[in-house]
Amino acid sequence: MASVGGRVFLAVKDKLRPSNFDRVCHQRTFPPIFRNDYCTSINSESRLTSEELDEEEISRICDASGLSETLKARAHGQLPPRFGERSYHHKKNYRRKLFNRFGRESGLNPGSMWPSKAEMRLMIEEQAEYEVSVGQMLAEVEKQKQLKDANDRLREKRISEQMEKMPQILEDYHKRCKQKDQLLKQQAEKKARLLAEAQEYFGFSVDPRDDKFKQMIAEKEAAEKKEEKQRKKAEKLAKMTAQLGN
Repeated sequence: MASVGGRVFLAVKDKLRPSNFDRVCHQRTFPPIFRNDYCTSINSESRLTSEELDEEEISRICDASGLSETLKARAHGQLPPRFGERSYHHKKNYRRKLFNRFGRESGLNPGSMWPSKAEMRLMIEEQAEYEVSVGQMLAEVEKQKQLKDANDRLREKRISEQMEKMPQILEDYHKRCKQKDQLLKQQAEKKARLLAEAQEYFGFSVDPRDDKFKQMIAEKEAAEKKEEKQRKKAEKLAKMTAQLGN
């Protein structure tokens, strides 16, 4: 038949996980009544007294979390211990949270959650000073609605005008594409003609990036400009002669 200390030790050992039990034994946190013998062997002779340990003391020995009572209560979904002793326990926001979580089990009066008359007067004064009235909000909503309607009408008008111009816009676009294709074709033909002239001039094929080819192009352009200038001068002279003859 195990002694009182042995029964307590077995109760503690059953409640502790193996890792916690080893840590408790190594830290020697057991009370003196069974610290020496029962950490080594259950069947050894113990030097115990007839002192009994209650359930609360056993729970304290088994608890290896290191948390405060408040955190333990919060983790287990319980009311905070010694509620009402601390100053923040009397704050309305804190009481509202407790009543929201525990309801009537919190023992709080639901009427105490509401603002007092003085707080209500202060809230009304702040609302009147910093917040707009319902009439002002409705007027602002109507103003924004009218502004949106005006912007929508302007947008629809602009879209209708652009849709009327769409045939002309497409025609101009196709014309520009055609002119661009013609210009590219003319440039390609001019480049091929100049390469042929360069080959005939030098007697061999010339790279368009060669300085000789670039020099030939510059001389040819200068000659063409000179011929164009003389042609315009001759046309102008012929026109003046025709006017004098009339």
